[in-house]
Amino acid sequence: MGAYDSSDVCDLIRLYILDILGKRFPSVLFSLYRDDALAISRGANGHTLDRLRKDLISAFGSVRLKITIETNLTTVDFLDVTFDLVSGTYKPYHKPNERLSYISTSSCQPPIVFMNLVKGVSKRILNLSSSQDIFNVATLYYNEALALNGFKDHIFYMPVLSFPRRRRRSGYWQWARTAHHISFRTALGRIGSFREKPKLQTGSLESNRTLRQNGSLDPKGDIVNSSVQGLHKVSLHILGEKAQMKGIKVDSFRQCDFIPVDFFEVRHIKASFKKLMKACVPSAPPSSPEHTLYKGVEDSEWLLQVQNVMQLAGAVVDLLDVQGSSVIICLEDGWDVTTQIVSVAQILLDPYYRTLEGFKALIEKEWLSCGHRFTHRSNQTAANQASGFAAIFLQFLDIVHQIHRQFPLSFEYNQYFLKFMAYHYVSNRFRTFMMDTEFERMEAGWLLEEKKAPKVDGPDEESGFSPKHSSTPVIGLSIWDYIEKHHRRSTVFFNFMYSPSDYDVVLRPYSNLQNLVIWNYFLNEDLAHGPSYDIEIMGREMRPNDNEQDADLTPHRRRKIINGCYDNILVQEPNFFSWEFQEIHRLETELGHLPQKWKVLWDKLEQPTRESLHRQTSFNTQLVRLHGRSIHKRSTLEILLKGKLLGETAKMFSQQHRFEKQSYTTPAYCDYCSHVLWGLVKTGGMHCVNCGYNCHEKCMPHVPKNCKRLKAVPDTSASSSSISKTGGSEASSVSGGEHRTHEGYLYKRGALLKGWKQRWFVLDSMKHQLRYYDAMEDSSCKGYIDLGEVVSVQPIKNVQGAPKKSDENGCFELRTMRRVYNFLDTDAKSAQEWIDKIQSCIQ
Repeated sequence: MGAYDSSDVCDLIRLYILDILGKRFPSVLFSLYRDDALAISRGANGHTLDRLRKDLISAFGSVRLKITIETNLTTVDFLDVTFDLVSGTYKPYHKPNERLSYISTSSCQPPIVFMNLVKGVSKRILNLSSSQDIFNVATLYYNEALALNGFKDHIFYMPVLSFPRRRRRSGYWQWARTAHHISFRTALGRIGSFREKPKLQTGSLESNRTLRQNGSLDPKGDIVNSSVQGLHKVSLHILGEKAQMKGIKVDSFRQCDFIPVDFFEVRHIKASFKKLMKACVPSAPPSSPEHTLYKGVEDSEWLLQVQNVMQLAGAVVDLLDVQGSSVIICLEDGWDVTTQIVSVAQILLDPYYRTLEGFKALIEKEWLSCGHRFTHRSNQTAANQASGFAAIFLQFLDIVHQIHRQFPLSFEYNQYFLKFMAYHYVSNRFRTFMMDTEFERMEAGWLLEEKKAPKVDGPDEESGFSPKHSSTPVIGLSIWDYIEKHHRRSTVFFNFMYSPSDYDVVLRPYSNLQNLVIWNYFLNEDLAHGPSYDIEIMGREMRPNDNEQDADLTPHRRRKIINGCYDNILVQEPNFFSWEFQEIHRLETELGHLPQKWKVLWDKLEQPTRESLHRQTSFNTQLVRLHGRSIHKRSTLEILLKGKLLGETAKMFSQQHRFEKQSYTTPAYCDYCSHVLWGLVKTGGMHCVNCGYNCHEKCMPHVPKNCKRLKAVPDTSASSSSISKTGGSEASSVSGGEHRTHEGYLYKRGALLKGWKQRWFVLDSMKHQLRYYDAMEDSSCKGYIDLGEVVSVQPIKNVQGAPKKSDENGCFELRTMRRVYNFLDTDAKSAQEWIDKIQSCIQ
C-alpha cells in the first residue's frame, strides 16, 4: 500500500480514464501511455478551445489527476522517439548528456525477456522509418545502451517488405502530461511481467486505446505458453472472492479479467491447526487403532489448505510469467491469505527471495509493512469472539518447506532456518513479530532505532548473551540481527547444496497431495536438551557434556552413543561441511591464530570444472519435464476456468467425486490411466458412489472434478397420495398439478436474524423450484428458490447456532447468485439425499 508512480499503475487505470474521456468528449481522440497523454480535436479554436481545455482539466481532476496542457506543438518527444505532429512521422530522439537504459542482464528477469529484448528493439527502430539512413543513426544509441547493460547482440538493418501508408491529419493537437499523484492499493505489482514500449501507429491513433501495455512474450521455446494460448490475454487479472465479483460490470473493463476463486478462510485454518496438533502431538494414546497419525492429518485438512495456497500462487506465477499480465489478489482483508499467496508467488518467481537477504526483505515488505496482525493471530490479545491462535505465518513457512523440499538447490537457507523462524515467531524473544501494525511499532520506538556500527565479537557476544549491566536501554532484539550474527559465525542457516546458477529462475512445484509431506517440525521433539532453536543456550548445555565425555574417553575408544528417540542427531552429528568448518576453527584456535570466517573459506574453494557435453535429450526425459509443466498448467487452467465459466460448463469444474475404497471381484480398469485395478491381490481402487468413476488411489488427485452424478432420480407420480419415511425425512405426494420430486421437513436459517426455523420443503423438477411451506398441510407456499440461479450445493460442518441435539453432518449449503441458504436435516444420509436430488435437477 502506498503512492506509486503513474507508470506503474497505468495498466490499472488506463481503461478507466479512457472510458471517462471518451464519453465526455466524443469528438476528441485520446491516447494514453504511462504518464503521457495525447488528444486530437478538429475545428477547435477561440472560445471553444478554452472551454475544451477547462473541461479536460476538470475531467482529469475527477479521477484525482493533475495535468499540464501544452498547445500548438509541432513535435513531441515521446520517450526515445520524436513524433512530428504535422507530418505524422517518427525519428529517433536522444536527450543531450543522457544515455538510453534497458534491463540489465544481471537483473532477476525470466530468460525469455533477455532473449527477445534485442529483437524487440530492432523491430522498434524498423517501425520508425523505412529509410536505412535513419536506422543507422538510431543504431548507434541503441547498440551503446545494449552493450552497457551486458547484451552482446547487435542490431542490424533488415528492410521490411511493406510499410503502412501514412496519412496526414489536419486538426488541432494537444499534449498533456499528468503529475505523479496516484495512490492505488494492490497486493501484487508487476513482478515478472515485461513491458516493452509500444509503437505508435500514425494511421490510426484511435487504436492506441486498446493497445496492450504488456509485452507479448515470444511463444517459441516456452513449454507452458502453448498450453494457455486459448485464454484471452488481458492486461490485468483480478483474483477475488465470488461475492465481490457479482456486482461488477465486466463489459466496462475489457482489459481486466475478474476471476472468482475458492480459498480457506481464517476460521478454517484455526480449526485445521487444532486438529493437526491433536494428531501430531496427542495428549493421550489413541483410543482406537483406526485413529492413526495419517488419519488425523487427513481429517485436519491441513495439507488441503497448503495445496490450495500453492495452486493459487502457481496460477499467479503462470499469469505473470507466461501471459505477461498483471495480477491483483483481492481476498479477505488483504493481510492473511492474500499475503500467503503473494509471498509464495514471489518466492517462485524471483531467486532473490530464496536468499537470506531476500527472505528478510519479503517478510518485512509483505507481512510486517502490509499489516499482518502477528500479535492478534498469535492469540496474545484480550479474549474476544475473533481471538484464537491462527497459524497463518506458520502455514506459509510450511509451504516454503514443501517448495524447498522439491527444489533443494534453489534456496540459500536450509530447513533449520525455516524451523527457527517457525519457533521464534511465537516465542516472544524477538521484537520483530510483535505488534500488529507499523504504527504500533513506531510508537514503541522500534522503527526509529538507529543501527549501531558493528563491533568486534567479544566473549560475551560470542555466546549470544549481552552484558548484564548496559548503559543503553534495551527495547528488544531484532531476529534479523540475531540471524545475521550467527550466519557470520557458523553455517547453521546455510544450505550447502545451494547452486543458483544451475537451476531454473521460475519454480513450478508439484501441489498434489501425494507430493506433500507432513513437516517434521510438527513431529520431532528434542528430549535431550529441549528445542535447539536457542542457539547459544544449546551451545552452553553441550560444552560441559562434551568435555566430560572427552576426559573419560581413551584415545583408542572415542565412541559416542546417540539415541535417535532422545538425542538431536543434527546437533550431535552435523553434516560433513559443518564438521570440517568446526575442526578448522578449533585447530586455528589451538595454534593461536585468529580464526577466519567460514564464508571466507567457503568462497576460496574452487568450483569443480564441468565439461560441456552436448547430448540429445532422451524422449523419456522430455516426457517427465512436460508432465511436470502440464500438471502445473492444468492446475492453473482449472482455477481460471472454474471461476470464468457459467451454466452447464461450470459444473464440470465444481462437482467433486465422492470416492470410496472398492474391492473389485471382476477385472476392472482405471478410467484415468487405463491400467488394471487389482482387487483380489491388493487393496483395490477408488470408486465414485455418484457417477461410478473408477481409478487408482494414486490417480485420484489427478482426476478431473467433473462428477456427472448419474444416479437415477425416480419420478414420483402426481396422483399418488402415499406417505413414506426414508432416512428420517418425511416425503409425501399430494394430488394436483404439481410435480413433487422430493419433499420433507428441513431447518432453514434466516437471512437477517440468523435463526433456524423448520419448514416443509418441496422440490419441483418441472417448475425448477424449491418451494417451502409452514407445514405439510398448507396449500400456499411462503416462498421459493429458483433452481436456475443455483450455483452450487454442498455439505458443510460446524454451523454456528444450530438447534440442540442436531447432527452437525446433516447441514448443507445452497448457493445462488443472490444469497447463500443454509439447511439442516435430521442426519447426514437424509441431507446427502437432498443434495443429490437438487444436483440432479440443476444439471
